[in-house]
Amino acid sequence: RFCVETGRIDEALPWLRRAEARAQARGWELATARAQLERAAVSWLSGDQQSTEALVTAAYPEIARQARAHEVSRCWLYFGLTRLAAGALQAADECWGHAERHWRELCKPLHIHRILLQRSWVDILRGDFTAARTRVDAARQLLDEWPRHSWLQYARLDDHLGSILRAEALADP
Repeated sequence: RFCVETGRIDEALPWLRRAEARAQARGWELATARAQLERAAVSWLSGDQQSTEALVTAAYPEIARQARAHEVSRCWLYFGLTRLAAGALQAADECWGHAERHWRELCKPLHIHRILLQRSWVDILRGDFTAARTRVDAARQLLDEWPRHSWLQYARLDDHLGSILRAEALADP
């Protein structure tokens, strides 16, 4: 997972395949599903939306059965990303709504902050700039309440707010 998160996809993929094969051979269903979820992350990073969808779809039932809330949320995140890439805005927003709900249950403010930014893109694409700004304000409030926030997260929020303002200016006749 470290290789995936740091962008070393070429190094991560063989290890993930090996881990998935070993877990399948030993009958470790949850470990297999988690390896599939990590492979889905690699597929998404490399732009392969179909593999991402297939891997998350394969991993989700076991992860949901085991009630692994963080991984369930990650599955919903990737479901939302693939739906957004396919142009299904409503489906993407629903998927991200599920992810947000699970992360709220876990009290993960940084993850909630990120999913609110993702959901605001749906609002931007719909032309609902007020709703997008409301989500960004909610994300800012989460960061304000979280003691381990950093300047980078605020900079990303401000950058995203700038994207909303630019999109609104372009959409205004």
